[in-house]
Amino acid sequence: MRFAAEIPANGQRAQQLTDAENLPQGFEPRGRVFGCADPECLATLYHRAASMTEGHTLRRAAHFATFGTSAAHRDDCTAYERSAEQADQLTMKKALAEGKHVLINLDFRARGGLGDVFTPAARGLSPYNRFRRDHEYATIAAANVHDVLRHRRVLLESGIKDATARAMVGYHGQIMGLDDVCIENDRKALATLFENMVCGRESVPSLLPAAYAGSRTKVAGFPRLFNFEPKKLEYSQPRACRVVDGCKIPYRGGLGNFEFILMQRLHLPRVADRARFITPYTSHVLAIPVVDVADSKKAAARYRMHSGPQFTHMEWHIAGDYQYTPDETRPVKWAKARQAQMNFG
Repeated sequence: MRFAAEIPANGQRAQQLTDAENLPQGFEPRGRVFGCADPECLATLYHRAASMTEGHTLRRAAHFATFGTSAAHRDDCTAYERSAEQADQLTMKKALAEGKHVLINLDFRARGGLGDVFTPAARGLSPYNRFRRDHEYATIAAANVHDVLRHRRVLLESGIKDATARAMVGYHGQIMGLDDVCIENDRKALATLFENMVCGRESVPSLLPAAYAGSRTKVAGFPRLFNFEPKKLEYSQPRACRVVDGCKIPYRGGLGNFEFILMQRLHLPRVADRARFITPYTSHVLAIPVVDVADSKKAAARYRMHSGPQFTHMEWHIAGDYQYTPDETRPVKWAKARQAQMNFG
């Protein structure tokens, strides 16, 4: 890693520290700030010495870590903290080999997007703390959607059959299995989530965005990682607003077995952020879902009166770009059709 705080005044290149476990003899990293080895990346890092994980059952190797989302690496960084990645991989694989759980802590910003796992809601005998009391586990942090995707990939490629089943995600005093958090493009899972929130089977009041503080009809759920595809109209009729509407999801069930068309809507911090989603590709999004129970029950009543599918909404609130990233393995439908026409021509 490039030692940003000690670059000589004469402009010579700083010392390279590529091995976090075996530093040069006499070199003391404590209290120092490091810069990324990629000169185009502005991430700031510190040296984290070898230590026991939060569960005190596994040793995590020394590595360089960022100071948080504000000091994160650029997306195409050529020197993304490989030592931290390797340390996390070893921690997860060792925990699984010893029959333990892996606990992934979401360490993001507060309401409006995602918030730090270490909040007042996480104290006391919360579901999160009950899990910590009753299980042996190793902890891994996730500071952005890239980390969650990376941790999941390591688990899937570990060769251990129940690897993801033994991985849990902790956030704001709550805990959920990784398989339940990562619903990707499973439309039935999205519709089931909506139904559970409307029927009161899933509700986390402490996660309700600040804009809805005091609301008696809005319900927030545990964060989910899903695949978002904008509806075609978003491409043909651009809007100057802070929302992006997704594709329709038809579903029948719940609330008296009524038929509805679920519309997904992203709520963004800035109008300019819309352009990041209006691309040829879908996006991985990690966000808190919010539904309006009263609005959904009105839709159910309209269905019973008119016997036709009714529209209802699920909102996803985003605070920063650390909550989403393009999924270049999944082009949007209109892009695939257009590519097919080009190939035919």
